[in-house]
Amino acid sequence: VSEKSIVNEDGTVHKPDVLILATGFQARDYFAPLKIIGRGGKDLHQKWKAEGPTAYLGIISHAAPNLFFLVGPNTATAHNSLLFQMECQVGWVVNAIKEMFQRQARTITVKREAEEKYMQFVQSSFDGTVWNSSCGSWYADERGVITLLWPKLLVTYYLSTAVLIVQN
Repeated sequence: VSEKSIVNEDGTVHKPDVLILATGFQARDYFAPLKIIGRGGKDLHQKWKAEGPTAYLGIISHAAPNLFFLVGPNTATAHNSLLFQMECQVGWVVNAIKEMFQRQARTITVKREAEEKYMQFVQSSFDGTVWNSSCGSWYADERGVITLLWPKLLVTYYLSTAVLIVQN
């Protein structure tokens, strides 16, 4: 996989409009084994391994403009339907792409401050839940931070993704 194409073993070059990545059951190794280079030439996977994965709504990260995730950080559910969550994410992504076309924008990203504030909201929402208890779980990373689950009701996520907040 290169910047603008996929090359088969026989040398055939394909130029896809969209590339969809499915990582299987490496739950905390988002998009492994692919190497995704984000803002500033940084390997996003390595950044997330070192600092923990973060993404606004689990969909977009300040570290990788124009990259959208489905079932990104803190969006899996242990208490409801993941399909509904994914529908919310797809709707948000479609609205973001429509906004890009309307503005003739080449890039979309989230402000680091908005992403950090969102991640603080998510992490603080685990306080007092079974997922944040001393028994531990595979939902938490090596640092004990829950990086996989969405901690609230899905209606909260739906309302969060229903509106695209746009700023210049």
